[in-house]
Amino acid sequence: MVSNKTRNSSFELLRLILMVMIIIHHCIVHGLGLYSLSGRSSNLLILEKNQMLLAFAINSLMICAVNCFILISGYFKITVTSKKFINLLLTLLFYTILLTIIPYLFIGNYKDAIYTCFFISKSPYWFVIDYLFLLVCVPLLNIGFDRLTISKRRMILVGMIIISCYFGFVWGNEVNVNGYTLFQFITMYCIGREIRLSKFSCQVYKSLLIYIIISITIGFIGYILWTMGKSYLAYKTTYYNDPLLIITSVSLFMVFKHLNIKSESINKWAKSAFGVYLFQSSIVVSKLIYTSIQEDGTKYGNFIFLIIIGISLGITLISLIFDRMRLILVDLLTNLILSKSHSYKNTI
Repeated sequence: MVSNKTRNSSFELLRLILMVMIIIHHCIVHGLGLYSLSGRSSNLLILEKNQMLLAFAINSLMICAVNCFILISGYFKITVTSKKFINLLLTLLFYTILLTIIPYLFIGNYKDAIYTCFFISKSPYWFVIDYLFLLVCVPLLNIGFDRLTISKRRMILVGMIIISCYFGFVWGNEVNVNGYTLFQFITMYCIGREIRLSKFSCQVYKSLLIYIIISITIGFIGYILWTMGKSYLAYKTTYYNDPLLIITSVSLFMVFKHLNIKSESINKWAKSAFGVYLFQSSIVVSKLIYTSIQEDGTKYGNFIFLIIIGISLGITLISLIFDRMRLILVDLLTNLILSKSHSYKNTI
C-alpha cells in the first residue's frame, strides 16, 4: 500500500527508463558497430538496408537519454554537499575496482590495472567525469539562475544553445564538438533550471507525439545520409548537441512531468539508476555484452534488435540487484569519513 506521503515517482521511473535506453543505445552503437560510421572504428555488422533503417530508428529513440538525465538534474537543482560528493567518488571507486582493476589484475594485465588506478583522470566513465565537473560549476549556475531576471536568463540560455548547436554541432567548434562535453552538460542543466523557474509546460500527448516524430525524423535523416554514402554525417545526427536531440530530450521530460505516479518501490530502485550505467559501462560487462552481440549479430537478422532489448532489460535487472551491495558499503564508508572529518575538526 502506498502512503500519501510518498513523493511523486514519475521522474524516478524516468531515470530508470533512461538507463535502459542508454544500454540499448550502447548495444546498437558499439555492439552492432554503428559507431563505425564515424570513421573511428571498423566493426560494422549491419550490412542490409532494412537492418540499418531499424538501427537508426531504434537508436534515434534512445539517444536523448543522457541529455534528459542532466535535464532532470537541472530541473530539481543539484545541491552539492560533502556527503553527496564523497558518495559519488566512492561509488565510482567501487565499480572501478570491482569491474575494471581486479579483472585486469586477474588476467595479468598489470599495465592497464595501474593505468586505471587513476580512476578519475583515466576513467572509462566519460559521463561521470563530466558530471563531476558539472558539480563544481553547479553552485555558480544555481546562484545565477536564481538571481537573474527572466529576460537575462533566457538571453544567456539562447546564447549557450547557439554556441552548442550552431558553433559546436554545425561547425565543429571545440567548445562542444559532439555533445560529449562539460559545456553540453551545463547547457542541459540550465535548460532544466529554466523549465522549472518559468514553469514551462506541454500536454502529455503533444510531448509524446513531438518526441516520437522528431526522433524518427532524426533516424530517417541518418539513414538517408548513410544510403548517400555520407556515413560521417549520418553518425553526426547522433551527437548530443544535435538541436533536434535536445528537443526530443525536453519532450520526453515533459511526458513524465505531468504524470503523477507514486510508488515506494520505484523510489527505492531508482537510487541505483546511476549504478546501472556504471555496471553496464564497465570494461568487463560492456566487453561481454558487445562481444556477445558481435558474435551473434549476423545470425538473427532483424530479431537482433529484440535480443538487444532483452539483453538491456536483463542487464538493468542484474545491475539493480548488484548495486544494493554498493549502496550499503558506500553509505557506510561515507558516514565513516564524515564522522572522522567532524572529529578532526573538533580537535583543532
